[in-house]
Amino acid sequence: KIGVLSQVIDDLIGIFPEAIDNQKNTISDLLKMRRTFILVYFYETNKKENIKNILEKNTCNEKDALLIKKEMIMSGFIKNINNLFSNEITNIKDKINNISIGEISKEYLLNTVDTRITKTYHTILKNIDQVL
Repeated sequence: KIGVLSQVIDDLIGIFPEAIDNQKNTISDLLKMRRTFILVYFYETNKKENIKNILEKNTCNEKDALLIKKEMIMSGFIKNINNLFSNEITNIKDKINNISIGEISKEYLLNTVDTRITKTYHTILKNIDQVL
């Protein structure tokens, strides 16, 4: 599960790199319409037909890519997936604390969850409104 959530974080960074690094602003992942969990989940939860039509394509233009980013932010999609992250992180931490490994190994895994997943996601959330 740690790996899956790490990949979701990577997918978010691929769409919103500027939420992590103010110097980086790219839409290359969106232009290629790389099928990621974030795009698929957004497709499933978004009700706007024009957005669904864009997401069904294999590629898109810059205007459409920026429209997708804007809709993800304005619709609250990025903030709403917080529940998904919060529940999964709690489950992961509980499982780590209950497995039969040494305390140093547990601390390492818990630290990985906190730094790689939780802190990165919260940085994205904190900066997401400044993206547009």
